[in-house]
Amino acid sequence: MIAPGAKADILFIDLTAPSMFPNNNCISALCYSANGSEVESVMTFAGIDREQVLYEVGQIAKKYL
Repeated sequence: MIAPGAKADILFIDLTAPSMFPNNNCISALCYSANGSEVESVMTFAGIDREQVLYEVGQIAKKYL
């Protein structure tokens, strides 16, 4: 569903927002300091294989986390 308040598939976060500093741990900043004003944009994809995308993103994320 594409509507205000609906869940999104991708969020674009402004990592230069004041609440994201100090910028030494983005994950901690998102968990403990972000308040939603950092969200620049959202995207929702219709008609994609959600399970395949989640698997592939998971494989990529393992390299960085």
